[in-house]
Formats: sequence, C-alpha cells, structure tokens
Amino acid sequence: MKYQPTHLRRLAHKNVRLEIAGLVNAVRYERVRTNYPALKEVEETFRAHTGDYAPFIVRDVWAGFNDPDLPTDRKTQGNPVREVIEWCEDQVARTPGYMDLCEQAEGNVIGATFATAAFIEVASALDWPTPPSQDSDTQECTREDEEAGTKETRRVEVTKDNKVNVTQIVEETGGEGEGEGEGEGEGGEGQGPSRRVVTKSRQCGSAEEAQALAQQVIKQAQASGYSKPQKVEQTLADFEESVEAMLDDLANKRGEVREKAAEIFAEAAEEAEEASEAFRVIRGRGVGAGDDGLKNPTENDVKVALELATNRRFLDFVKLVGRFLSGMTESVLRERVEGIHSPVGVKPTREIQNVLPTELALTNVPVLGDYQMMRIMEGKALGYKKTTLGTRESGPVHIALDKSGSMGNGEEWQIALGFATAAALFAADNQRPVSVCLFDDYYKGVPCDLSNPEGRTAFVKTMMSRMAGGGTSFHALTRGIAALNLPPQADVLLISDGADGGELWEGGEPASDTRSLYAERDLSYIVIGDRNSVAPLLAELAGPRVVVGNDLLSSGATELAAASLRSK
Repeated sequence: MKYQPTHLRRLAHKNVRLEIAGLVNAVRYERVRTNYPALKEVEETFRAHTGDYAPFIVRDVWAGFNDPDLPTDRKTQGNPVREVIEWCEDQVARTPGYMDLCEQAEGNVIGATFATAAFIEVASALDWPTPPSQDSDTQECTREDEEAGTKETRRVEVTKDNKVNVTQIVEETGGEGEGEGEGEGEGGEGQGPSRRVVTKSRQCGSAEEAQALAQQVIKQAQASGYSKPQKVEQTLADFEESVEAMLDDLANKRGEVREKAAEIFAEAAEEAEEASEAFRVIRGRGVGAGDDGLKNPTENDVKVALELATNRRFLDFVKLVGRFLSGMTESVLRERVEGIHSPVGVKPTREIQNVLPTELALTNVPVLGDYQMMRIMEGKALGYKKTTLGTRESGPVHIALDKSGSMGNGEEWQIALGFATAAALFAADNQRPVSVCLFDDYYKGVPCDLSNPEGRTAFVKTMMSRMAGGGTSFHALTRGIAALNLPPQADVLLISDGADGGELWEGGEPASDTRSLYAERDLSYIVIGDRNSVAPLLAELAGPRVVVGNDLLSSGATELAAASLRSK
C-alpha cells in the first residue's frame, strides 16, 4: 500500500485528533510539557527519526501510559509510524520492567513522563529511514535499466543543521518477459514489484562544507549514468514506504529489541518510583495531596516534579525524609507514653527518689548522714513535688534540633535534618500544629507552614539548606520555647548530640526555668551519642521518653517520635 502525504497533513490539525474524552488529558499533557523540558527533549529526539510526526506520536504515547482507558489515536489506520510504535509495544509488553513502568505511569504524570522517555528511547534505537523536512534542501537523480526492470533513485538532502543524508532507492518492476503476473508468488516469474531503501548520513561542520559534499555526491551519480538532478519538494510518501520496509526488516530483530528494552524500562521504572514517592512525601502523602498532584498537577506541582528529577541532592534528601516518615507511620508503638511523673515544685517529702540532690548529698557526710536519713524518713527533707500526666487532647508540637558544630556537616548532619523534617511532616499529617527550631548558643525558629503543599515544599528546602555550627545551650532553647507560650498539652521533641557544658546545674536559674517549662509539657529526648552524652536533668524530665544511640536509623528514635507526635 502506498501512503499519501495527506495522512501527515491531517495529523497537523490538533483539533481533528482530539476527542471530547481526551480534552482533559490533552490539557494535562500540555501543562506538563510546558514546565517539564524532558518531554520536549523526547519530542526532539523522535523528530530526528519521524519528522513532523513526532509531537503527535509522543503525546499519544504519554496519554496511553497515563490513562490506558482513554481513547487515543495511537492506532490510527494508515499511519506507518504508529505501526512501528505498536510493534515495539508488542515486543516489550511482557517484560517485567515495562509492566512496572505501566503501573507507575497510570494516573501519575511523573511516571508517564519517565515511561514515555523510555519507550521513545527504545523506538529511536531502531533503524529508521531519514524523515523528510521542510527545512532541508533535497535533490534527486535517477537511472533506469529497462532490460533488467530496475529504477534507481539517488536522493541527496542537506538539513538545516548541516547534515547530508544520501538515500539510495532501488525499485524492481520486472524486466522483459517477467512480471507479467499480478504480483503473486514468492519469486521467479510473476513476482510483483519491490523497493529497497538505504540511507547514509554525514555531519558537516558548516553549511558550505555540507553543500560541497552534496554536490560531490551528485556529480559522482551523474558520472555513473544518473540523470540531471531535480529539486524535490515533498518526500513524505517515500518516507512512509520506507517505514513499511523497516517493519519487514524488524522481524529479525525482536530478541535484540527486547533485551535492550528490558534494561531501559527497568531503570526507568526504578527512577519513576523514587521520584513519585519523593513527590508524595513533599506534597503531602498523609493527606493525599501528593497523589492528587500526580494525577492532575498544578504548574507548581510540575515544577517540583522537575526539580526532583533533575536535582539529585534534593531527591536524596526527600528520599531520606520519606524513609523516616514511613518508619513513623508504620511504627508499632501506636499508644502514647503515659503516666509520666513531672516535677512542678519543691516541698518536704519522704520519697527518697524525689529528694533534692543537695539534701541527698548530706547522707554521705559522716557526722550528718544518720541525722539526714532520719529527716528523710520523717518527711522533713526537701524534694520535688511531682504530678502524673496522662493522655490529653492533641496539642501543638515543637521540634528542636541541636545545630552545634559537634553535629557535623556531613552525612550525620543530613540524617539529623532529615529526621527532624520527617517528624514535623508526621505531626502535620496527624493534624497537629507544628513549630520547629534549630539551636546552638541561640534559639533560631524555622518558618514552618505545613498546611499546604507549597508550604511543605518550602519547609523541606529550608531544612535541607541549614548548616551546623556554634556551641550548645539548652538554656537558650528553654528561653526560646518559653517565648512561644505553648499550651500545657504541647509536646516537645528534642534531638541533640549531648550536654551543653553544665548550664543545667541543679539549683540554678537555668535548671529552675527548664523544670518550670516541662512541668506540664511532655518532653521526648533523642540523644545522638552514648550514655555519657545525656544531659541528666533533661533525661530526668523526659523519664522513659529518652532514646540514646549513634544511629538515628536504628536507635528506636523513629518509634519514639511516632509515639510522641501522633494524634491522640
């Protein structure tokens, strides 16, 4: 069958191609294409092989991945490029990577874009004939052998990017005494006409060099008996026939195509999965905003998706946050820690575990030890007045991360930042108001509006950019938190690598302020280090809500955060 140029001209009118059911998908594709350069790059890659067909085919492939149930014109009758696309799809349909990619792409614009890029990469690797171009200068000359029944055409094309394409077309119509049948049979007499197309290309450094090469090829052809060259205005029909010949040749390349495709699709499926999951984390996995953004993204959603796909540092940080967030969400410690005894003042006591350290120290003085023990037994020694705090209504959450120089600025610091970021997102996903600070010698609040996707994204980027440095002052932290006027039902999550040089001494103002702050508020204390790094007063105030370990990924910190920050 000889395809006519009108097929391509018909495709040039987008309104002809769009059905009512596809309007939403078309708008979605254009939004992604406008803000996500990867799709434009895919179109340009495919344009080198299919010419003006490329934009339409790429969009149809993308739409097919994104919404398999949506009617598209990928199978338009009489379009040879679509036949090649369908041939590729038939070869790779059962490969695991392709099936994983299809699952990632359905209802997911990130997955659909990765899938389209991978599919076009597979299709582009085939041996395509040179497509026609309106921007090219094409000439051809012919020679015929009536006795042999052949016609040879040599076509020379100079493209706008200074590439010279030389196409040799050999048509066998049957010589004298042959070809009198109706084109039936496999060979010999009565065999129908055949057509072979071979194209070779050469890139030149300048337009002058390309034109000189083209003229040299034409002169050589004329010296071999070809006719005087004529300018060619339209070669679409020849391209379509060449694609049909290409389809015949592909029958012997199935195994090669499948092997290469399996590798490409497996890699694309993995990249699509990690980028999609990172998008869900940053845009709101817990409240479903991430899935909504993947299905029908705003322009801001597409820009975030692009940054995740092109900024490896950003992607790795969000993946780390997602790892902690998943651990908190899946934590087996579903119930909050209850029954905490918190100090709220000083009064005489006979409970030795509540006696002030200064009173307890007198028991070690030889001349006073017996007398002091008697005072304790009679309830005359001074000790902490404590109250028991149980489960209350959900209140605000404050997350404090030590940013002193000892926290480092390498992988350990990124892990600490990722943990604090995940804790904030987890609390927000549990509908709890969140505030965050980084402290060293001073208290520094971090902008934290997690009520919308844009705010979440800004918060994650802010946390990722923070550097460690300075000393450590838990008293500065206490003053900073006190200034927030958090209600009694607030929870505080403290993440630090150790003590602050003795500021929280017993009996001094810092200790008094700290005890007062946590008298009615729950403190969870995560220590990055060993037992010697624990600040004793903070450990006392936190009670059983203390976790000590060198590795936040395996120290039980995730479980403690989940128990402390989840909704009550």
